Amino acid sequence: FPFLKSSLLSNYNKCFLCGPFFCRLEKCGLIVACHKDLSSVLHINQTLKELDLSYNDLGSPGVEDLCKGLKHPKYLSPTCSNQTLVELELKWNRLGDSGVKLLCEGLKCQYSRLQKLVLWACELTADCCGVLSSVLSTRKSLAEVNLNLNELGDSGLRWLCTGLKHPDCKLQKLGCWLVCGAKAGQEHGAQNNWPRGGAGEAIASCGLTDNCGVLSSVLSTSQTLIELSLNLNKLGDSGVKQLCTGLKHPNCKLQKLGLFRCDLTADCCGDLSSALGVNQFLTELDLKWNRQLGDSGVKILCEKLKHPNCRLKKISRESLMLRVIDCSIKNFFKTPNLGCLGHNEKFFTSATASEKSQTDLFQVVDHLKNPDCLIFSSRSQSLLL
Repeated sequence: FPFLKSSLLSNYNKCFLCGPFFCRLEKCGLIVACHKDLSSVLHINQTLKELDLSYNDLGSPGVEDLCKGLKHPKYLSPTCSNQTLVELELKWNRLGDSGVKLLCEGLKCQYSRLQKLVLWACELTADCCGVLSSVLSTRKSLAEVNLNLNELGDSGLRWLCTGLKHPDCKLQKLGCWLVCGAKAGQEHGAQNNWPRGGAGEAIASCGLTDNCGVLSSVLSTSQTLIELSLNLNKLGDSGVKQLCTGLKHPNCKLQKLGLFRCDLTADCCGDLSSALGVNQFLTELDLKWNRQLGDSGVKILCEKLKHPNCRLKKISRESLMLRVIDCSIKNFFKTPNLGCLGHNEKFFTSATASEKSQTDLFQVVDHLKNPDCLIFSSRSQSLLL
């Protein structure tokens, strides 16, 4: 439905009725006037499972009309609570703490079945984290929460961790890419159109610091948390060292850890290496844009990747590079890195290179021919094998 306008929406109602349907009306120029039509579609349609209205000028009145459709008897339990809604994405809306507090009142209803909640860049602060924590400790269906680009800070994190440590919390995935200014984050994201992708260069100052002791206690307590994203937070070596204490705990079930651009240096690699040798579940580690890891840090990590107890299966492609931009084969495919790729049968990565030399090329080919090397893809703009 490219460039669908409100005046034409009613003509497409029949398309909503054609069997199982996932309707995406992203960037279609929809305005408030069309949402009564959409609301009526929600009344009539028996199969629509997903409706994407991102980047349309809905406004509050438009959302109110949609909610009338969602309140139709076919969606409701006898208690007048929607039991079919399992995913709610509200990113890049200025909900603020007051809006999220109202939202949490609905989430705490015993009949709520919501599984995924996305509140990316909604101008939230630590003030709303108490009610969010309460939801985490009571809503057993909630498995994924994304709070990226909100200025929650350390105090907000402490509130959230209280809920995460509750025995009734069943959360599996938590996203906490936190910028220091939600408004700045929203403006940058709107200009560069990256809500669905990675963060931009302007995201440098972050809401979390090296106070990671509470997160470490969550890792050692939670039996369900398998994915934690702390990208773009200035955790530093001291913060990661605290996290590693939790990672080494026998109760830790974490499988995926994001530490993209967290101001890490070689000083934390010993602790990370120790955690990799102990943790039996961690299979994916993102260390991109930590430029100060250096040769010494890379060597420490690669030694542990060769260890038979290491379960790591994927490391993000820039994470072992000494230079992130204009990286060369020489930087990525150094002997220690190639050694770990050859020794560890469980390990794979995606490698990127932009320069070549004959010596480096021969070195790469030799290790790619190793029967134990499981590099899945090696992409290059200038290197042709």
